[in-house]
Amino acid sequence: EATGNQAILVRLLMDMARLKLDLGDFQGSVELYEKSLAITTRLKGPDHFETAICLGLLGNAYFAVHDFARAEQYIRQSIELSSRQEEFFGNLLGADNYRYLGLVCLQQDKLEEAEDAFLKALAMLETTDMAQTLQEAETLKNMGELSEAREDLEGARRYYEKALKLARSILGDNNFEVADYISCLADIARKQSRYEEAEEMYGKALNIFEQTLGPGHPRTCIVLQRFGEIAIEQSKYDEAE
Repeated sequence: EATGNQAILVRLLMDMARLKLDLGDFQGSVELYEKSLAITTRLKGPDHFETAICLGLLGNAYFAVHDFARAEQYIRQSIELSSRQEEFFGNLLGADNYRYLGLVCLQQDKLEEAEDAFLKALAMLETTDMAQTLQEAETLKNMGELSEAREDLEGARRYYEKALKLARSILGDNNFEVADYISCLADIARKQSRYEEAEEMYGKALNIFEQTLGPGHPRTCIVLQRFGEIAIEQSKYDEAE
């Protein structure tokens, strides 16, 4: 009975940690995931699949607080542990872990390691029939971000286009996550001084954000800011105002 109560406590802690992450209380999320990991390791053992899950989630939380060294440490531990599990479940967890490892490496300008991690994530999604999902779309978007970091804008555009096409096929046109992908493409057009195209895409993203999240939402405001920045770059100061 005591073990059962502890297992329930872990689920509650993880639910609360996820909520804190969603609300922006990243440090609070870290503390709760650390407690979840400690209890799970004691209950299930250091080599259990659930311990691997806790390690990965704790790594993701450290990523959110920009503690990239600890994020990488815990994510790599989760990857190593998940590789010992049954192939399907190991690859399913590994795909998510490798995507976050890629993001951690990208933030530290370890671009070759980031690419290797993202490609492994995509390969694992294929083996678990998780290709053509939002997880793949997000990983393709991350590959676009990697291309941007390498100043390969055409490569970034191709990845963002693939991600947008996949996200649209799953979510439909009028979804705020789809608008995020459109904004990424607009950013590329802006960097290439294709301002008319950029404004058109920002306009589409803005319309979706206003309809789905509301006019005062931070994402909506960011796109409005982009319009002003484009106007300044073209010396259209009245429009920027």
